Amino acid sequence: MKLIGLPKGNGTRVLRAGGRRRVLRVPPAGGGSGYAAAVSETTPRSPRSRQSAAGPALWRWGEDPWRLDEHWGRGGVVAIPTESSYGLAVDPRDPGAVAAVLRIKGRPEGQALPVVGGAVADLERLGLRLDLAVLAPVVAAWPAALTVVVPCDAGLPAACGLPSLAVRVPAHPALAGLLRSLERAVTATSANRSGEAPATRVEEVLDLLRGEPAIVIDDGVLPGGPPSTIVEIRGGRLVVSRSGRHPVGSWIGD
Repeated sequence: MKLIGLPKGNGTRVLRAGGRRRVLRVPPAGGGSGYAAAVSETTPRSPRSRQSAAGPALWRWGEDPWRLDEHWGRGGVVAIPTESSYGLAVDPRDPGAVAAVLRIKGRPEGQALPVVGGAVADLERLGLRLDLAVLAPVVAAWPAALTVVVPCDAGLPAACGLPSLAVRVPAHPALAGLLRSLERAVTATSANRSGEAPATRVEEVLDLLRGEPAIVIDDGVLPGGPPSTIVEIRGGRLVVSRSGRHPVGSWIGD
């Protein structure tokens, strides 16, 4: 992909790759809520996204987002910031990538990996039904640190053989904007070895991924604290299965 123009003042870049043009809005340094991109078509993969087996590479807000998209497309692991800590993100449809996350975490098989998307449509591309009436309050609350467990095809690699999957549109504006611009949903299991505390610093993520051909999104020190609230459907209504960052309203059952 080649940068061919940078109009002044509007934060857009015109990119050309393989004879095709793309216009996208690039996030400011440090992320921010203004990260939204207008994109279309598929660009050829660039050798710039290749990672060395020596260890992970850093990616910072304002750099080319297609580098991440290409890495995910190859089954690569990307450490992403979430509302509280860093997470390990791979394509939830890629069995090899999901297996890599389980190996890095030392997590046993049979435990599904949570998934985040930039928009409801990104999650629905995984075959999930988010238009159910019972889910309307959750969808209306997104983006939020509010995760809902929904039925899914047990054959989806991220589900790890289970018939349900925990999903959300995260309340991290820059992450949500990035995923929305790439039209992607990715796993968001915490970046840590199983049983250890989630990583909130880049240095901790780099240590976890030492020797892995991964990319780490550098979002500085994250706040830590409670994880997302989790709700699920029981008896035709929503109930809280894990209290967390997002307060629940009167639409939640006991």
